[in-house]
Amino acid sequence: MTSLPDGQRIVCGTWSVQLPERDRASFYLPLGALARIDPRVGGYPFEPDATGSLTWRRPLDAWLRQLAERVFAVVPFVRGAIGFEADDALEADVLDDRWWSLLIPEDGALSFRAATR
Repeated sequence: MTSLPDGQRIVCGTWSVQLPERDRASFYLPLGALARIDPRVGGYPFEPDATGSLTWRRPLDAWLRQLAERVFAVVPFVRGAIGFEADDALEADVLDDRWWSLLIPEDGALSFRAATR
């Protein structure tokens, strides 16, 4: 369980794996749990206009960004991604139009590139 910035409690999960090329770790909030506390989540991402989801995703992304910055200060990482199926973004090119928010180390700090859709 974790507490969101608005104080609501929600289930969360983590996983980590050691791979030959790079270790990976994840912290996640199940969409079903998010939908129970915020009706705007609806059927994201399986709805006709998922871009409207940015209204509820941006505050969550900002909170997850703060968490990532605290982790990065202790355990620097190569790239972080926030969003649905975000693992796909870890190896993908950084595009101007993207579903994920990205955290990319630059000069010892994390550069944040917000999701655009």
